[in-house]
Amino acid sequence: MPSADFTVPVPEAKGKICRQTSRGRVYIQYILDRTYDPKKKYNKPKRTCIGRLAEDGVSMYPNENFFKFFPDTPLPERRPHAKRAPSLHAGPHIVFDRIIKDYRRTCPKTRSVNFAT
Repeated sequence: MPSADFTVPVPEAKGKICRQTSRGRVYIQYILDRTYDPKKKYNKPKRTCIGRLAEDGVSMYPNENFFKFFPDTPLPERRPHAKRAPSLHAGPHIVFDRIIKDYRRTCPKTRSVNFAT
């Protein structure tokens, strides 16, 4: 499950949140239920991942499951993506035109070839 590109504080639900390290990352898990195993005489928690711990150690990158269990969590304001300038869109075309012109100038056999088609 992909994580979000923003962080939220790790929930403070006593007895319901645990951390598990896997492949060098710390994942925040929500404990759904506990079932008692009479043979082994301990509880087995049923958990689901709700996100990944951020580098600061106090916030997390939430996933879809986070919003199922904590729907009223306030989300940070998202800035709209900046639009690209028209000159950035024209940049690759200008570069390719320059390469073709230089190629035609240095290779006399290709002057009659039409690269624009």
